[in-house]
Order: sequence, then structure tokens, then C-alpha cells
Amino acid sequence: MSRKSLNVVLALSVSLGVAQFTPLAEPMQVEASGFNYTAEQQEALKHFNAIRAKHGLSQVELDPFLNKAAENHLNYLKIHGHVSNGVNSHTQEKGKAGFTGVRLADRLTAVGTPNQSASIYHEVINNNKTIVGNIDGLMYAPYHRIKLMDTEARKVGVAFNGESFVMVTENARGVSYQKPLMYPYNGQTNVGIGFYGNEIPNPLAQFKVDKSGFVISYQPEPHMFVDERSIKFVLKDSKGVVVPFHQELHPAGKSFFFPKQELKYNEKYTASIEYKDYDTGEKGTHTWSFTTQVNKDTLTYWTPANPNPGTPSNPSNPTNPTNPTNPTNPSNPTQPNPPAPVAPVNPTNYADYRTGVWWSSDMLWGVQSGLISGYSNVWNSATKKVENQLRPNENVTEAQFITILYRYIDHERLNSTKTSDPYWASNAYQLAQQDRLPIKGSVTNRQVANSAITRGDVAHIMATRHLQRPLTKREAVDFIYSMGIANGYADASGNVPKTYESFRPDTMLTRAQVVTMMRNYDNYFKMISQ
Repeated sequence: MSRKSLNVVLALSVSLGVAQFTPLAEPMQVEASGFNYTAEQQEALKHFNAIRAKHGLSQVELDPFLNKAAENHLNYLKIHGHVSNGVNSHTQEKGKAGFTGVRLADRLTAVGTPNQSASIYHEVINNNKTIVGNIDGLMYAPYHRIKLMDTEARKVGVAFNGESFVMVTENARGVSYQKPLMYPYNGQTNVGIGFYGNEIPNPLAQFKVDKSGFVISYQPEPHMFVDERSIKFVLKDSKGVVVPFHQELHPAGKSFFFPKQELKYNEKYTASIEYKDYDTGEKGTHTWSFTTQVNKDTLTYWTPANPNPGTPSNPSNPTNPTNPTNPTNPSNPTQPNPPAPVAPVNPTNYADYRTGVWWSSDMLWGVQSGLISGYSNVWNSATKKVENQLRPNENVTEAQFITILYRYIDHERLNSTKTSDPYWASNAYQLAQQDRLPIKGSVTNRQVANSAITRGDVAHIMATRHLQRPLTKREAVDFIYSMGIANGYADASGNVPKTYESFRPDTMLTRAQVVTMMRNYDNYFKMISQ
């Protein structure tokens, strides 16, 4: 079986999101909570909730609107084929048979989904001949499982026709969860022995290998902002032999560990991890175990190491969308267009650079990426000298922020824009006005342009530019949460609820905080886009 023959599974995260359905078959109907759900939908709900329960996550429920949206899209895919046939699996083309909306948001609107602005929706697609195989196949892919294990998921819609599978999830706002998440979870059995790069983007490409052991993912407690450099992970087999691995670490501690070799069959492995918080120094330590599959025939989904003779033409191959969200053009997304990196930054060039603090690596990334520049030969009141400085704790102005934003998403357009005004940020303001961003300053109102910008205004500008449509500041904050760009502040109990109030929208932002948000934004694209 060549990799070209692998079927495609796609997952797409959208901020919002349906509606005539031509039945594919006559499924068995089951009465539940006043609605008729198919046996397949009930099976999917049961298996999905069983996985969530192992993590202590809240249970989700079937939703008739999400079911209808999933059924409509499955019908469209049945008529026109999947991405392997040149069809983008997450979008529809107006005028074609079965059309109910270009994007997920449109398809949800078409079926009358209420209160869309209060939630974030995800859509995943797989091709496996069993319900369990479809869900397990999605969990096999590290980047996809992160979406499925969203702590805020509360509703789900499912469509299945015996060959293809569509799942739509709805994530609530403000749901707080205080435990770490790991996969495989503690006590899990029948875990696959390997991962073979059949996900887009391919996580193995960064290591220049074509296979690894089963990928272990970990998300720390949400109230902790983990220093990724402090993470220490160890994986051992039942005899205590340490398993070498590659690692992919993200700011705030989200981590993926790729064993360098396939794991052994029917073997118990023990994983342990420790880390500490950037600011408080609080330490986190966790240990858990899992057991691999007994042999190559025991998995519910197909991988190259587990060719299932029963379904060789329909393997499960999770992949990210071929058309992921993009700040430049959400209707035809590609990667953002950041400036080319400058020469590696020598931190000793800056008198106020500090190692071991939460912003250390982010500020250097910002300078090296060309998003910010340090201050050259300026007076340092602390040392009473003229020195180069980063000034990480200095407030960012609106003019500075929109310039940073356009340097990241479209530096060529920024550099090529011609203006007659001599104001240094006139190019950025001209683009912001063309894109109808919710800015308050301008080249003629420089007092506001040169004033410190708040967290809420940064969120509003970023979300509006990314989605390219008007939205409220509350919706923008929800967008920032959903993209993992920033967290809220802890309450008196130490919890970090994802609410508008906990975001503190009226608080000013520093240079270090803005650069960290931009790096998280960049990591989002590295994770989900091609």
C-alpha cells in the first residue's frame, strides 16, 4: 500500500460557521432527548465521550443543528468526491448540487444554528468504514487530537455513510478546566506503535524522518504559563529502558514527543514530565502509563505499520485542511507573509536583555523575525549610559502594533504602499483603513496613534484582520482564546476562566506581551496550515 493511496482526514478550526440534505441511505433512528438520532450518531457520541471521560473532560451532547450541517456536507462530498479527487473537503462551490454554504459558518447558518457568535466550531472529516475507526484515526494524528480534546467542547454533530465521516463540534465560551491533558491517557491500552507522517502539515518533516513511535502529546494546567525550556520528559519501557525521542515544544507548554523508533508491541510504557511556570516558578510533575497494541491486527484504524486486510483501500490518514484559515485572505487561505528572518540575534547586544524570564526567547524571535527592532544608542536611565535596548516592559502604541501586525501578515504590501504623509506609521495606517480595521488613531490623529493600546483593542484589530469582517470586541476576545494567542488572568481561586472579564481588555500591553502574542499566532499557523 503506497502512501499516495491513503485516504484523507481533514480538520478545520473556524470562528463561527447549512442546509438541504439528500439522504444517502435510510439509517436506523434512535429517540434521544426529544430528537431522532441515528444509531451511528449515538455510537460516535458514546465513543467520543468515553475518550473525553478518560481525561476527566466534560461530556458532549448531540445537537440537531450540527448533525444537519454535518449531514449536508457529507451529502455534498458524496456527490462531488473528496480532496483526493481535487475537491477541497472543507468548502463547497456555489451552484453545485448539494450546495448549502461555502464555509462551515455558512452551512451552520443555513440550518438555523442559534447563537453562533457565542461559540467556536471545528469540523473534521475522515474516511474509515467504522465509527470507532474514524474517531480513533483522528486521535492518532497529534495536531488533530488537540482539536478534538478541546476542553470547551459541549456539543457535536455527526454524519456517517459507511465510507466517510464528518464531525462538527461546538466549543463554549468561558469553560474552565484545571487539569493537564495527555494522550495516550493514563491506563490506555491498544495504543499504536508508530506514527508515519500521514498528517498535513507533517510533524516529522522538522526532524527529517519518515516515521516515529506513537506521538505523545501533553498540555499543562491552563493556569500555568510554562517555560518550554524547563520541560523535562522521560519515556521508559517496562524494563526501565529509556526511549529516545524528538520533541516539539510550544510557548505555554503544549508539547509533542516523537519516539525515535516504533514502540514495541504489547508493551507497557511509563511517561513522566516536569516543568515550571515562567512567572511564579510553580512546578508541575506528572507520571502516567499506557500499553501498546498486542499485534498489528488489533487497532481500530489503519496505519502503514498496521495494514488491515479488511479495509486496505480505505485507510485512515489524518491531515490538516488544504485550505486553512489565513489572515491575508480567509476565503482563499495561504500562509501569512512575514518578512525574511534577519541575521541571528546576539542577546548581548541589548543591555536590558535577561535570560530565564518569560519573554527571553520571544523578544529575540521578534527581532530576528523582523517584527520589532531594538532601540539603538539610547539613554539607559538605569545604568546612566547610552546603550542598545529592547525595552520589553514598555507599553506598545496603536501605531506600533498595527505596524508589527502588517510586518507579519503582509510585509510586502506594507513596504510597497506609497503615502505622501511623512509620519513613520502612515503606510500601516493606510492599510488598516483599507482593510477597515477598528483603529482609533490615524496619520491626522497622531496623539491617539502614539498612545498605548489595550489588550481589548489589540484583540479587536487582530480578529478583524484575520476574519476580514466586522465583529464585536467580545467576539474578538473569544477569537484570541480559540486561537491560543493569549490567555486570561487568574481569578482569586487560581482558575483561569476564558471570559471577557478575565481577559482584562482595558489593560495596556507591553512590547514583550505583544511579541509573545504574535509568536503564538505564528505557532498556530505552523501547527494547522500546510
